[in-house]
Amino acid sequence: MHRDFKPANVLLHDGECKIADLGIAKNIAQTALNSRVGTPLYMAPEILEESAYGPKVDIWSIGVVFY
Repeated sequence: MHRDFKPANVLLHDGECKIADLGIAKNIAQTALNSRVGTPLYMAPEILEESAYGPKVDIWSIGVVFY
């Protein structure tokens, strides 16, 4: 899980898109986290509520960025 997906972490160069800033990324095998990390504007509700969360929080963040 990236856990901090936001426009500033998407790099475009020569027609390629790359994800940057993997400093707080976690292995997907760890599926029940409850640490509050990331950028609040792009965080999934589970992270903001300090509930257990999994890889789907990145899908939320990607949706916010596309919106």
